[in-house]
Formats: sequence, structure tokens, C-alpha cells
Amino acid sequence: VTGRGRTQPVTAARAAAAAALRTRGRSLSAIGNLLGKRDRGTVRELSERGQRLIDDDGPLRTRIAG
Repeated sequence: VTGRGRTQPVTAARAAAAAALRTRGRSLSAIGNLLGKRDRGTVRELSERGQRLIDDDGPLRTRIAG
């Protein structure tokens, strides 16, 4: 998820990771650094999309809630 891959499974995993990190209190800048030096705007969009993915996928939501 830290690379530059743009296939759907990779981008979905990256978005879910960004959302999970955001809900755990990480800053947008910190998440961007963890996910391959992405900027704050990109991370904000990623985390919003990731949150929608998590909300729509019960098993994923359960795994992330841990």
C-alpha cells in the first residue's frame, strides 16, 4: 500500500488503511508519510473513500475494528 500501484485492489487497501489510521488519530501528514509520501489533500480524499468502503463492507469493518 506504500507503493505507487494504481490497480483497484491496491487503491482500495490504501484507502481503507488511510481511513483506519485517521480514526486512530493519526494526522493527515503522518498518514501521507506512512503511505509513500503522499500529500495531505490526497490522504484526505483517500481516507474519505476508505471510510465509505469500510462503512459498506461489514466484514472489513469488523476486521478493522479489531
